[in-house]
Amino acid sequence: MGFLDKLKEKASEASTAISASAGNKSYEFTFSKIPESLEELNACEGSDLAKPEQTAALFMLALCEYVENPDMGIQMINALKGPEDLSTYDMQFLKEHLSDKKYLPKSYFAGTSPANNYTPTFPLKITVSENAYSRSEESKGYVRMWLKSSGADHPREITLRYKPSDKMWFVNGFPGGLLSGIRIPAAEDKWAWSAEKNKTDPVCSVMLNEDIIIRHFQEAGLK
Repeated sequence: MGFLDKLKEKASEASTAISASAGNKSYEFTFSKIPESLEELNACEGSDLAKPEQTAALFMLALCEYVENPDMGIQMINALKGPEDLSTYDMQFLKEHLSDKKYLPKSYFAGTSPANNYTPTFPLKITVSENAYSRSEESKGYVRMWLKSSGADHPREITLRYKPSDKMWFVNGFPGGLLSGIRIPAAEDKWAWSAEKNKTDPVCSVMLNEDIIIRHFQEAGLK
């Protein structure tokens, strides 16, 4: 590849990046609690499913309910999937990926981190994003949205499908990528530094106090 070809390639990459950036949008949703019934789900913001980002946000609420009450969670997910319920394979997939990772769905909400064991702040807030390519197939009834877990490095995709007769957006297929592994919470990390342990462990307490004393003298200009 010649010098001019490389320049053209770089210019094309820059143009693509600018185009994608120009199409970036984010939608924040606020919920007072995790719904525990279909009635409570239907009372949430965006429950008319008139926009794809609304369905994506509600799907994460349904997953949060699933880890506490699988039967109700499945009912909520099926309601958000429209005419196609979860398959037997989908339900098995849910069970296998969330039975020992109940923290995973909450990691998509504001205030969470591995350090606080993915404990969200209340009211619950979640951000759904799109880029310049999210609506490239909207004319065919498909839109791709993105959700960011605080335990992962990159956003994850969820595809929504429009049902013209209902004028509603539903979850298309099953977005298994949302359930991919994330960083384990501090409570399950054997190597995590525990502040609570430091308060009760005599050895850690002595080491911590010694560090504080040394830092105090350093700040005072004493070596």
